[in-house]
Amino acid sequence: MSRWPLVLGLVAVLLGWPVTASAHGAVAGSTPGAGSRLAESPTAVRIEFSTVIERGSVVLEDAAGKDWSGGAARVEGVLLEREVGAELPDGEYAARWTALTGDGTPLDGVLRFSVGVVPDDGNPFDDVITPHGIIQLRNAAIVGVGLLTLITAAALAGTYRRVGR
Repeated sequence: MSRWPLVLGLVAVLLGWPVTASAHGAVAGSTPGAGSRLAESPTAVRIEFSTVIERGSVVLEDAAGKDWSGGAARVEGVLLEREVGAELPDGEYAARWTALTGDGTPLDGVLRFSVGVVPDDGNPFDDVITPHGIIQLRNAAIVGVGLLTLITAAALAGTYRRVGR
């Protein structure tokens, strides 16, 4: 059996595999964590970036759109922070943030978390996908496409080998 389908499939996978290199900033972590369920109200929302940011803003809202932010957003190096204006009652919250990195790249996102007892509606589309989860999903897709390429190449090689006889 010819090894060309296998070799071609592996080459296709390796050429298609993205190399993670980023000159721009990204979220390195947050407090509270994305999708976390807190027993008590946090005192502040903190977002840490992989690079220094020049300026940013954070607005903390509940599910009804009420603003629970306190004071002004504070930027210090890689940290964007905003105090919580009052003790948060049980419920779901979204901290909508924007930031501008030192190289001028605009970033934005939403940090979702809940406080206290919040019934789970069971909707899988409400689940939070973390940056790590996105990387895992991307890698699984690459492996799937690579396997599909290998199977297709093997099927084509087998078909053309039979025709050539």
